[in-house]
Amino acid sequence: MTKITDFFTKDKDTSSKIATKKPTAEKKEKEQEEKTKIKKTTQSPRKMGLGKKPKKIVRKETEDEVNEKELSELEIIADSVESKQEDQDKDFSFGSNDDEGNAANTNQDNSDTEVENDQDNSTQAGYYDDIQDYITDAGWRDCLSKEFQLSYFKNLVKKLNERHGKEPIYPPKEEIFSALNYTHFDNVKVVIVGQDPYHGPGQAHGLSFSVKMGVAPPPSLKNMYKELSTDIEGFVPPKHGFLEKWANQGVFLLNAALTVEQSNPNSHKDFGWYTFTDAILKKLNESKSPIVFLLWGGFAQKKGAKLDTKKHLVLKSGHPSPLSIKHFEGCKHFSKANEFLVSKGIDPVDWTL
Repeated sequence: MTKITDFFTKDKDTSSKIATKKPTAEKKEKEQEEKTKIKKTTQSPRKMGLGKKPKKIVRKETEDEVNEKELSELEIIADSVESKQEDQDKDFSFGSNDDEGNAANTNQDNSDTEVENDQDNSTQAGYYDDIQDYITDAGWRDCLSKEFQLSYFKNLVKKLNERHGKEPIYPPKEEIFSALNYTHFDNVKVVIVGQDPYHGPGQAHGLSFSVKMGVAPPPSLKNMYKELSTDIEGFVPPKHGFLEKWANQGVFLLNAALTVEQSNPNSHKDFGWYTFTDAILKKLNESKSPIVFLLWGGFAQKKGAKLDTKKHLVLKSGHPSPLSIKHFEGCKHFSKANEFLVSKGIDPVDWTL
């Protein structure tokens, strides 16, 4: 009996344990179901069976918005750049330098100052503006006064001013018209036409073929001395090349161009000097007094093509340059000039130096 009772007692306890465990299993199963429901409700659209299409729609809209935003930003940048460019244009036009009269344009006073400064700049004198004042001979100044008013001469002066300070210009301003000042208009006996001044430092002083005292005679002048030594009795070639003595006697030593830049021969040939010296030759050609014109080389001969050979003596030969000396040697122009002058009752030139 005891064993049977114990059996039922154990069985009862086991049933009690099973009964106790059963609610726990059900609870866990229920909790698991709730978790599954919660998990399903939080699944992504793709796992919910919505596919990729909704995701593409969302992405496309986002790209459109981004593109629109970028376009808007580009427009803002473009406006900013344009605005800055306008500001720069304004700065360039009106500047910020009060000394130049450009700071303002913000009020009438500053605007008036700008106009005044512009007027000052337009009337500012150039270095060569007064070169005609260096013609000291009254006769030359009177007969050439109209030339100074012509546009070509004003342009000539303008070009000289533009070149001033960039390269040395020869001769010095006060010696540009030395030929006119040394030989008075009414005293011209002989004209020797050169091309342009010597272009080395310290050489040119306004007389063709002549150099300042202390400067060695150039090759062309040396060849002139050689011709003189065989043509004029008693002539001894000097060591200098200063021809002032000739000029004071009436030998008009004229270059076709009256200025030149250093180391740049013929650099001012297009400035207007040729027109000016043509006017000089025209005045001399119209002179009542007979004149001897010595035209050496093709350039000088073209320059004197319109001279009146009935009234004046025009002598032609090659240039005394070493390059054409064969066509100059033996021309005897110096003695022929004196013979003509004497025949006209005019004192001959003393060619000695």
